[in-house]
Amino acid sequence: MNTRRWGVVLGVVAGLLHAAAYAEDGTTLKYKLAKGDKLIYRTKSEMKQTQTIMGMALENDMTNEGVSSYTVEAVDEKGNFQLSVKGERLKVKAKFGALGEFAFDSQSSERDKSSVIGAAVTPLFERLSGAVYQATLSPEGEVVEVKGYADLLRDLVESNPITAQFAGGGSNDAAKEGLREMFPRVSKDAVKPGDTWEVPHEIAMPKLGKMKGKSSFRYVGPDKVGDRQTAKIEVTTDTSMELDIDMDGTKVTGKISTNSAT
Repeated sequence: MNTRRWGVVLGVVAGLLHAAAYAEDGTTLKYKLAKGDKLIYRTKSEMKQTQTIMGMALENDMTNEGVSSYTVEAVDEKGNFQLSVKGERLKVKAKFGALGEFAFDSQSSERDKSSVIGAAVTPLFERLSGAVYQATLSPEGEVVEVKGYADLLRDLVESNPITAQFAGGGSNDAAKEGLREMFPRVSKDAVKPGDTWEVPHEIAMPKLGKMKGKSSFRYVGPDKVGDRQTAKIEVTTDTSMELDIDMDGTKVTGKISTNSAT
């Protein structure tokens, strides 16, 4: 099973500033936030997935648009940022092969709860649209800890295995993985335009299996959005997942991998 996914972050990483002046040995990049700061992220991702089951090719397409807010509640003694994460809006449009089409908009009163997919994921998307949980972010962009996400979804993922798949298992570690895509990790060393670094990741996803891979980063250089000084970073991910699903007595094993994710 191969998946291609493109993600475009429309919001600005508002707290990513140069912590050192440009020098011959490069620039040290850090997230610089203060208590009370509120970041608004607007994201759009597109996924195209090809599955081959018993010799039959199935195509799945999904577009996801979201608005999330990140409020800095405190800065601890290590300089880590204690964030309150809130889902402000969510729009999903998908086509799942023989299962048909699905659409969700948190600002619309229309809800699909009659189809197989709708019954499984509409309650999940409703919950995520207004969900609030806590996360800890380091000055280098490492998501150190997540609290409260699993509690928000526990009843949904325990009662429906399809919901669990769309929620990535619904664990706090799954939420960390999602936030990792929102906050690019910066190099601990000073960087110059063109410099690269890698960050490996591995996560056990309850009822689904294990995901592992790496993110490769390239510092393009200093940039500017409006009056705000920013840093431009390119990210490429290489991820695979070993499936281990037991759904209603049916055992599913296999492997999912990305062939393009930037």
